[in-house]
Amino acid sequence: MTDVVGNPRWNLHGVLVGAASRIVLRAYRRLFEILPAFQPDVGARLAAFDREPPWQERIEEALRPFRSKIDEEMAQRRFDRDTLASRLDRFVRQRDEIVGMARPLLDELSEGVRLLEQLDFPFGLAELAVPTDAAATAVRNVGLLRHRYSCFDLAYELGLSDEMREAAFEAFRP
Repeated sequence: MTDVVGNPRWNLHGVLVGAASRIVLRAYRRLFEILPAFQPDVGARLAAFDREPPWQERIEEALRPFRSKIDEEMAQRRFDRDTLASRLDRFVRQRDEIVGMARPLLDELSEGVRLLEQLDFPFGLAELAVPTDAAATAVRNVGLLRHRYSCFDLAYELGLSDEMREAAFEAFRP
């Protein structure tokens, strides 16, 4: 993302991580509002997965300059139908535990964002001069950008990516 920051003053990785924290907080909150009552339709989710083209065929044009990094990250990731079925099964059995573990972490992230807001941290895309399309591309493709399991992966596995992305996009607006 540092390549798309138009304001050189804020073109720093740490600043972008801070700005992203408010975006992901909104998305994580949305996901964890849904999860307590959510019952995945395992058969439907697996069928949807079976219809998806491989990630290599879904790379957006804006990500093509980062293709070698994406290939490197994705080479470390093992994910197939059996992995998805196993994770869906574990979610069904451990949903309450997952939600319970997330609550204090969301509270901690909320407090961090609150403190940064008090310091007038530059959270806004306009202030950072980050084009909305670049931020949206990052949100839509977060799973390709890092070999690290996150709530975005959980949302994908459960078929809740759209809800989570919409919440992230809402956070783009001041």
